[in-house]
Amino acid sequence: MTRLIRLVLAAHVSVLPALSVAQEDRFVVSPDANSVTTFDLNTVQIVQPGRFSIVQTETYQPDVMAFALNAQDILGKFCAQPDGKYPPPRGLLSLGPPDMPVQNIEVMRDSVVWQYPYRRLAYRDEQKLHFLICRGEGKTQAQWFLEQRAEITNGKRMKYLFDCTRGMSGHFFPGSDDPAKAMMSFVKPDTMGEAYYERVCLAVTKKMPYPAKPTAR
Repeated sequence: MTRLIRLVLAAHVSVLPALSVAQEDRFVVSPDANSVTTFDLNTVQIVQPGRFSIVQTETYQPDVMAFALNAQDILGKFCAQPDGKYPPPRGLLSLGPPDMPVQNIEVMRDSVVWQYPYRRLAYRDEQKLHFLICRGEGKTQAQWFLEQRAEITNGKRMKYLFDCTRGMSGHFFPGSDDPAKAMMSFVKPDTMGEAYYERVCLAVTKKMPYPAKPTAR
């Protein structure tokens, strides 16, 4: 019985906010050239001492958001086209002269795909995809369009888990709140992940976390 009570109390504590902070101190903000990553300290939930979950929101910088919305509008018109590849209209290149190959638009399986021809949006020289869902899963084209447009304007939200005592961080899978199932890995030094880890851990625990683990050679 004593063990059962402890388990119930532990489960209850795990869903309580760790802290309630003043509005001006509520967010840990990390901008870069393309986006702004924000961690909301009022979403913190303590799992164990030094180990907690927190919600992150990533939003586009204004010029990238305008570019993505313009691409959404133009690519949406291709939903009515049959499967195949199509040359992109010049209006898609609203972020300036491209510095990567300009790829064709591809319509396939109720979706439209186009690769951004801008190095600033690429990840390790891999061109970023704009993946537009046209229909399916019981939703109309208009419903999909509005949902995907809202993701561009409101940003992407994801729940993260930080273990400040072991130099680890990770994210939850959609629909899961179980810390035991979070995808965890060691924080790598000299990365944006390390910068997030240090700033968020310091904001929540008020002390420097366990250092990032160097990559084995």
